[in-house]
Amino acid sequence: MKALVYVGDATVRQLEVAAPRPGSGEVMVRVLQAGVCGTDMCVVRDERPKAEAPMTLGHEFVGLREDTGERVIVNPLLACGRCRACGEGRAHPVSYTHLRAHETRHDL
Repeated sequence: MKALVYVGDATVRQLEVAAPRPGSGEVMVRVLQAGVCGTDMCVVRDERPKAEAPMTLGHEFVGLREDTGERVIVNPLLACGRCRACGEGRAHPVSYTHLRAHETRHDL
């Protein structure tokens, strides 16, 4: 599959990458459109948050569930509700170790 990847040194490339395999309780989503957000741009400019290359950009996207064909909106930057940052009301962005995906049914 194709992905927009930050490869370091303020460089982004469209690369062919292996498709992810969903784990237990997860589903595959075929991406229809993805956005490059401000955080992605900060990563490319080597600003906050610091990220190690390679890193796939475009974490905000819409697509179709491969198993049901349902349209979904994905925003994987949801608060865990358990860590210190969440407890202090600083849920966005939560530590990258607490990222989780969220599926929302929506008539696009």
